[in-house]
Amino acid sequence: MNGNGGFLQMTIQSLAAQSPVLLVYFLGLIIAIAKYGKHPKPAMLVILAMIGFLLAAFFGTALTNYLMAEGKLGGPLTAVGILSSLLRAGALVLLVSAAFAHRTAKQPRYDDDDDDRDDDRPRPVAQPRRSDD
Repeated sequence: MNGNGGFLQMTIQSLAAQSPVLLVYFLGLIIAIAKYGKHPKPAMLVILAMIGFLLAAFFGTALTNYLMAEGKLGGPLTAVGILSSLLRAGALVLLVSAAFAHRTAKQPRYDDDDDDRDDDRPRPVAQPRRSDD
């Protein structure tokens, strides 16, 4: 299956098989771009992660199929697999980092000085007032 025709056909078929996850990467990229104004740091991390996933998918697939079409198996094919995996791992680190970017520490719900109780019973949660109709 040497030649550009075989390479191109294999690449298109491989990308078609990956189309559900590629669609998720594109949608994630679009959503992150839309949210950039409100949440710039997490959105930028997601944008970079989605670009990384897309690059790994497209270039990893294309290079793998090129090497297979040329009959260059073994070392070069393994190297492409390792590089694609490293790119996806880096993208996943960015995505996990985005989940925790600009999070504030959980604030205590009550000030201990305001409570006269000396026991460890749970403190009541304030309820909204109801208007009497």
